[in-house]
Amino acid sequence: MWAHLGYLLLIPIVGVGALAHVTKNAGLANLGGWIIAAVYLAVTLKFYRLPRRPLAALLTVAIVPAQVLAHVMLFDGGFAEYWVEEAFVELASLALALAAVMLAYRPSGWGGALLGVVLAGIAFGGFGWPLCQVYLDHAAGPEIWALLALVLASGTWAHVRLVAPAARFEVSEPRPGMDPGFVERAIDFIAPSDDDAAVPNVSDNGVAALIIIQSLLWLVVPSLSALLR
Repeated sequence: MWAHLGYLLLIPIVGVGALAHVTKNAGLANLGGWIIAAVYLAVTLKFYRLPRRPLAALLTVAIVPAQVLAHVMLFDGGFAEYWVEEAFVELASLALALAAVMLAYRPSGWGGALLGVVLAGIAFGGFGWPLCQVYLDHAAGPEIWALLALVLASGTWAHVRLVAPAARFEVSEPRPGMDPGFVERAIDFIAPSDDDAAVPNVSDNGVAALIIIQSLLWLVVPSLSALLR
């Protein structure tokens, strides 16, 4: 559990460092990417769950990285491409999951749903567009784009399973006098509430400290990466 959590927390900072080795068009990621990275860090630490059943735990740990690795190998990419794509998938899928869950349950009203959309835009503009430029420059085939869509969908599904139970709890499931809509029923189906999971014990002060550290690293790592390129 702790090894997997540590890997997840490294993704944003390693991803932004690897951007300099993949493309020169990484300005938006350096400018606004730390915002979604901070949200990603906080959500991951607060809602991380790992099933106690070994097979389910293995699926949870491997479903996104394995697909990203297969996609990068098919594209004939390298180590840097893996980390940029992994950062894009994790950050963008979390933003999409937040938007879907906030739209379905609205524990923070419509503002929460719009926040997810804005974060998704930052992730797509900061990491997704530079990555797509690399694929376009190398004339990537349809299978590359199809697999990228598949891995993004898998990441979104994984993040929905993390944040949906918390949103349902905040709105006291089910909401009285309201029939669940299609999105809400779909989320209930793919992300049922399940307390049979291992949860890391990270204090709020620890979360805040990690966010501050990563925000500071965000200013340093891209510059160091560019110098070492």
